[in-house]
Amino acid sequence: MVAAAGDGPHIPALPGRVMVAKLRAGEVPAGARPCLAAFTLPELAAMSDGLELTFARTDTPLTPVFRTALGTDFDDLPKGLRDLHGVLADRRWSGIGRVERGEGLAARAICFAVGFPPAAEDVPVTVTMERRGDAEIWVRDFGGRRFRSHLRSAGAPGKGEVTERFGPLTFRIGLKVVDGRLTYPVLAGRLGPVPLPRWLLPRSETVEAADGAGVKFDVDVSLPRVGRLVRYRGRLVPSEA
Repeated sequence: MVAAAGDGPHIPALPGRVMVAKLRAGEVPAGARPCLAAFTLPELAAMSDGLELTFARTDTPLTPVFRTALGTDFDDLPKGLRDLHGVLADRRWSGIGRVERGEGLAARAICFAVGFPPAAEDVPVTVTMERRGDAEIWVRDFGGRRFRSHLRSAGAPGKGEVTERFGPLTFRIGLKVVDGRLTYPVLAGRLGPVPLPRWLLPRSETVEAADGAGVKFDVDVSLPRVGRLVRYRGRLVPSEA
């Protein structure tokens, strides 16, 4: 890829010139990898001296989904929970968990459709959180079995509501901070655009609590007339810790 300056000769694209200069100066290690944050905008501008270029910058404020939803209540959370839900880019937490599954045929079929993990003791858990636009994508991995959800703030900022989508199912959740813990009661749901009747709404007894540098989680999901679907619990710490 090349860029032209006026009628002069073609030159390598500016980002490439900056990286070559930094490599030659020994300022970055050699090797293939994403060059995110490998150079600054002032360094790029300095390398463009003598070129007919115009620089512009637009800053867009980025607020974590849970901070938007909880408003000032977010600051009432202990540090571990604020760290877990302060998602502005890609994050990764890991630990050990336990999974219990409902025994009935209906419970097993629903868990299979949603992608919930099978029952297991002391299973490795990894949770990857990715910020994409106004949403957070959470990928939970229990011993190689993954399931994904999309979280967005819902309603007015500070109202405490988020939506969480699992495939075609979307649930509106009323977040509550209770004694420094975060709970997730389900308020409403829909299958695609069709609202779910209350008798089809799952009951979520979900609690997150800070635990030193990590977070303990306990997610217990049941359905009227079916009983427990799945319960998974454990402890997570930042993978970089």
